[in-house]
Amino acid sequence: MSSNSIYDAHVVLVAHGGAPGALVGAELHASVLRSRFERVSVLAYRGASTGVESAPPQPSSTRVVVVPFAMADGWFVSQVAPGVVASALGDTAARAVWTQPVGVWPGLVPIVIGRVDAALFGGSVIVVGHGTERDPRSGDAARALAAALVRAGTSAEARFLDQEPRLAPPESRDHRAWIVVPMFAGWGPHVTVDVPSALGCIDGQGTAGQRVPTPHVLEPIGCWPELTAEIEAQVVKALVA
Repeated sequence: MSSNSIYDAHVVLVAHGGAPGALVGAELHASVLRSRFERVSVLAYRGASTGVESAPPQPSSTRVVVVPFAMADGWFVSQVAPGVVASALGDTAARAVWTQPVGVWPGLVPIVIGRVDAALFGGSVIVVGHGTERDPRSGDAARALAAALVRAGTSAEARFLDQEPRLAPPESRDHRAWIVVPMFAGWGPHVTVDVPSALGCIDGQGTAGQRVPTPHVLEPIGCWPELTAEIEAQVVKALVA
């Protein structure tokens, strides 16, 4: 932990959780941030929270920063996360400062560009978001990230699992390299099952047996180690605001 008093804070990563692997990213970053801040907790809507029950009560002077560990500013962030935080922190939740969700941070763009540039040679990027027809905001972050990649000179588009335009296999006549960026917080079934299924590509064979390009699917963004530094930067920004 730093001797700088600004790091004498309680950082709370609040995530959806659920299936095995869904909290891997949040726990990865929390494990590093615990060497930087006074206290770091991971709260889960579905799954086991960490860093809350076993810690002693914190003094009223301790600043609390909540980081919505989500890739979109949608239903979970607005309707679910506040209740998860209030239930876990009690009266402390009222004085917490919130950052924006991870997926809408401008600092995410250069991180993704760095990953894509290292893997892509003259091809195209598909940013895959969850999306939902129930909340028009759910696809904004993925579309914004794809647009930022285009502005940086990379061919890119956003596709979704649960809204249009939906993720689908590359066309057989298209022989470009494809890099798929899963805009998800962890290794849940959306990444391990739904994305590969929607792409329809296994060892270069499409679902109908035709030869198609095999997309290179990156790890979900929430599990990238380089994201930890950006989380720290956003927390510090919230503390000095």
